[in-house]
Amino acid sequence: MSSSRTVWQEAIRPFIFRKLVNQVSADVAVIGAGITGLSTALMLQEAGKHTVVLEARRVGSGVSGTSSGCLAPMLLDVRYGDILHHFSVEATRKVLESQVEALETIAWMVGHYRIDCDFRWIDGYLYAENEAGNRLLQKELEAFGKIDLPCEKLTPGESPLPFPVERAVRVPGQARLHPLKYVHALARRVERLGGEIYEHSPVIALNHGDPYVVTTAEGSVLANDIVLATHTPIGFHPLLQSKTIPCQSYAIGFRTPIPPQDALFRDMAEPCHTLRIGEDEQGPLVILAGEDHRTGEIRETEPCFERLEEYARQRFGMTSADYRWSAPIFRSADGLPYIGSALEEPHLYVATGFSRQGLTCGTLAALLISDEILGMAGPLDKLYDPNRVKPLTTAPTLVLENLGALAHFFGDRLRRSEAADTDEIAPGEGKIMDGDSGKLAVYRDDTGEIHCLSPICSHAGCLVRWNTFEKSWDCPCHGGRYDATGHVLNGPPLSPLEPVPLPLRSRS
Repeated sequence: MSSSRTVWQEAIRPFIFRKLVNQVSADVAVIGAGITGLSTALMLQEAGKHTVVLEARRVGSGVSGTSSGCLAPMLLDVRYGDILHHFSVEATRKVLESQVEALETIAWMVGHYRIDCDFRWIDGYLYAENEAGNRLLQKELEAFGKIDLPCEKLTPGESPLPFPVERAVRVPGQARLHPLKYVHALARRVERLGGEIYEHSPVIALNHGDPYVVTTAEGSVLANDIVLATHTPIGFHPLLQSKTIPCQSYAIGFRTPIPPQDALFRDMAEPCHTLRIGEDEQGPLVILAGEDHRTGEIRETEPCFERLEEYARQRFGMTSADYRWSAPIFRSADGLPYIGSALEEPHLYVATGFSRQGLTCGTLAALLISDEILGMAGPLDKLYDPNRVKPLTTAPTLVLENLGALAHFFGDRLRRSEAADTDEIAPGEGKIMDGDSGKLAVYRDDTGEIHCLSPICSHAGCLVRWNTFEKSWDCPCHGGRYDATGHVLNGPPLSPLEPVPLPLRSRS
């Protein structure tokens, strides 16, 4: 079994880009080489803007590489019925149209640039397995009718799934692809058009000015416009961070003697499950995703995978789960992503709050941001404006989420130590311990060496928690994640966890 390795990584021989080691200039600096950043860079390069793309690790190594590869503009993670609760019918219809436009843009890119990424148009299905799910599905069907979304109601016997359901609906016009093949092809195209891509070049500072100065460990970029395509904005953006909910989602790739047809499936459970067909060198398999929870809330994440595997065994007779991985996702307070320029920084662009729709929302963000940089902003910009405020509909969510962050900020400092001594920490394990002057984040690597860190997240000062599966330190307040030795894996933090000496009484 591949531990924390996606299906997609097996088939990729990545093209290597150099590290930034000097100062360069560009019209636009794009931070993040996933689908959002590379799509934006390609659109701007095609329009004559010189772009520089900075990636902290490798192209596609972030959320794009952990995507399930689903392109489902009509089967949103945030259901259309819920969007209608916050927005008008006209606005919700525009959401649908913009999601469809994003998918059609991906399809056009695949054809125009002749990208070999296993792209295929397929049907999508919503299904309910019980009466509670049936009620939610009925609510979604009512929303479909209001926004003129075509669908076909099926009887239980007409469902293409190999297990009984209460109700199912077919929604045509969805698609799937291999996300890593796609983003690597975009990267090569950006470079062929004269853009510059630098890997292993994490941003450590962003100085606001005219031009902006983006600083990495060994170089810098001078640029007139900045695009933060990092899934959640790096640095401290209190307004956006207070309006997004960091979560972790899980996925498995498994073999089964009774695979479903080649389609996208989403159930009406809370949280929902998604299904699609994929393949590796050994043949076809099923990709199942779900079991979402707020980042940092769960230390023992193994049960999340166990529940997915049980779901697959009961419904598909799963014979083996060959892949397991997780992915960070960020949800907005009102269901729509935040895309566009920050209020106080008209030349600083952000894109976040994609939920599980990262591939289509990332492409939509590229369309909107590139148009805004090129002076062609349209009405959709207001719909996705990151500065929008909807106090009547989003206030309860924002209050609860920010109270939760405050509870972690203060409450985690009062939590009991997870280990009294390093002898209680096994190889490959991390635990929070009490030190002479406060909490410590202590990790023992596979060789037995102890790594002692401050557990204080460098973003906003919350305390991190150990993630047993990913072997990472996760911040429950705003979703920042660090590897076992404290290096940043996911924003918003820019700086690593600070190394601190281990108290003498705790050394082994």
